[in-house]
Formats: sequence, structure tokens, C-alpha cells
Amino acid sequence: MDLICGTLVNHKGKLGLLNGGSRRFELWVLVDAETREWSKNVSVLPQPLWENAAGKDKLYIVGVAGGTDEVVLWRYVNRLYVYYYNMEKNTLRRVKINGTDAVRDYTAYMTLDYVEDVKLMEHV
Repeated sequence: MDLICGTLVNHKGKLGLLNGGSRRFELWVLVDAETREWSKNVSVLPQPLWENAAGKDKLYIVGVAGGTDEVVLWRYVNRLYVYYYNMEKNTLRRVKINGTDAVRDYTAYMTLDYVEDVKLMEHV
């Protein structure tokens, strides 16, 4: 299993950079922009937990879910799965997304907290 990495995230209202690879996450958070001080948090998932959830598939880092501060990952191999990794509790949840069988052309992009405004607007 491999991670595609290097994602800018909002971590508790601060700028963060999330890197990952081979069951290891590094979260760099900008503590002070003037002094360029960064904090580093390293998390390593236990091998059995990681292999049971993801196997040897590539996981893509999406970002950090607002409100829960969980790292969001996803993969598409015949089925779409979204993973939530809690760095503080060292837990991993997998969610299967149903109804995607008709769509076969997935790319490695997913966004968090996106809301579309479908309100009709008048042309002036």
C-alpha cells in the first residue's frame, strides 16, 4: 500500500502540510508565521490495522475533515472507499460509497467541504 502525499490542510484553524507514505503520516503545522515556527506531529498506523483496511492499494490524501480533525483518504478499486484516520486516537475507519458502479472514470481528486450554490441567478 502506498500513499500519494503533500496536501495543504486546515488543522484547527492553522495552516498545515500533511505528508504520508507507508503507514506513516507527518503533519506540519505553522505555529508562528513571523518566526516561521512549525510543529511536527508524526503518526504511524499499526501494520495489522493498515493492512486490514487498505491492503496494498494506493490511498490518496484528501485533507483533514473539519470538526473531527481526521485525515481523509480515498481509493477506487472496483468500489469507492473513503478512509478516516484519527491521529490522536490512532484509529482508522473505512466507508464504502454505494451507487458509483456506473461511473468508471475516476481520477485522484476529491475535495472536502465543497458546497455548490444551485440558486438560479438572473442575467442582467
